Amino acid sequence: QLIRKNNSFIVQKNGGDRTRFSKEAGNLLNKHSFKYSGLANEKVITIEPNEMNDKEVGVSLGIKTRKAGKSPKNGTSTVALTRGARKSMRAIRAYTDKTHYRKDLEGVALARASKILLSQKPKKVKVRKSKGRRGLKASA
Repeated sequence: QLIRKNNSFIVQKNGGDRTRFSKEAGNLLNKHSFKYSGLANEKVITIEPNEMNDKEVGVSLGIKTRKAGKSPKNGTSTVALTRGARKSMRAIRAYTDKTHYRKDLEGVALARASKILLSQKPKKVKVRKSKGRRGLKASA
């Protein structure tokens, strides 16, 4: 309740619908609410891009440990999931669903991991072929 109205992680713009976002660690949706908060909840899941040798490969799954209350910076244990998208999704689903660790965030965690893995795929460059004689004249 102390961090509900004001804290240093709130991001809010003037005008429009004035939705409040949060940039705290452990917030899967970056939305300012108790459900997704990484500070207010005892059990927190983090999904972030995994970096190996200056390249982003796979995702890392982080879980808040028991000593996180005393030292929040060192209170997370992370596991690198780099064996492909399906196995990463299966591991995230197994951890949230089978161990009953924040079942309510399973869908959000899977969606975030999916977006991160899609962003790491190399983009295909489409080459447009010219049609007819006008295309041949323009290219020559």
